[in-house]
Amino acid sequence: MKKTDKHPFSRKLICLALALLLLAGASLTGAQAQSVPDFADEVLRLVNIERANAGLPPLLPHANLSAAALIRAQEVVTLQAHTRPDGRSWNTVLSDFGIAHSFAGENIAFGFHNPAGIVAAWLESPTHRANILRPEFTHLGVGAFNANGNVYWAQLFITAPGNSGTNTIFNTSWPANPANWVSFFMGFGWVWMWFIQPF
Repeated sequence: MKKTDKHPFSRKLICLALALLLLAGASLTGAQAQSVPDFADEVLRLVNIERANAGLPPLLPHANLSAAALIRAQEVVTLQAHTRPDGRSWNTVLSDFGIAHSFAGENIAFGFHNPAGIVAAWLESPTHRANILRPEFTHLGVGAFNANGNVYWAQLFITAPGNSGTNTIFNTSWPANPANWVSFFMGFGWVWMWFIQPF
């Protein structure tokens, strides 16, 4: 005699609950994402220590520049490049915030969980170090954004108006953490197996 499932609806409800939990993983990491202003302040302090050691004047904080850097740190979650997710160059964030400048540069990264670690890593990279120790730069904005279990970083350097010319400096970044995509596809697989595909 063929055994029948006496509780097919209950089984479906359990599977649906598991699927929703997995699918919620990606959106949950987004809900937990947040800026880390203390980290940004510490990066500025550490950078100025290095500049002092090199005989350079300190970089000054700049409220709008810090806001722009936070936007760039959030964008790095989506795209680890000096191109923004909408296809524009990174330096368009400066015009978005109405930030006047003669020179500008950007450092981005992720995967370093504290200011000392990220500053040390940037200083070990010749191109990133060049931005940090560039004599012409006068102001620094730092963005630190916590998402997907990583901290995403952006530094925006500018020279205050007064010097002629324009200079934008492009540096390197690290690949993204795909954990949220794994949760999404696992959850979709449960939905397909138990609700879309016929029994």
